[in-house]
Amino acid sequence: MEGLLLRQLIIAEAVQKISTNIKKDSANRKTAEYIRKRLVNLEELWDEFDNNHKKLTVLCDNKHEYFQSGTYLSVKELYIATCALLMDTTPTETMAKQGTSSQGQGDEHQDVSTEDKDMY
Repeated sequence: MEGLLLRQLIIAEAVQKISTNIKKDSANRKTAEYIRKRLVNLEELWDEFDNNHKKLTVLCDNKHEYFQSGTYLSVKELYIATCALLMDTTPTETMAKQGTSSQGQGDEHQDVSTEDKDMY
């Protein structure tokens, strides 16, 4: 039981850290892959947290501090808010795609100038 309670604390801190980091990270870092990875990570953490909670409801008295402090509800609300924040985030293009698109634009300008030379 103590191991499950400790794990709940660790998961709660991990969800909080993800939420905090999302708010601090610049828009440039928030690519589609960044968003996808964090959503997957959050889902895995929540699934474990929820399963552990179900086990604790059987193992612990509902007067235990874990239940009295509202830990489950607090983490659930944070999880939902963090998922919503990620899903509302507009992903930025990756640096590789930006580099390719700018090269492509440069090539188009270069082709135009080559055509102009042939005309004279």
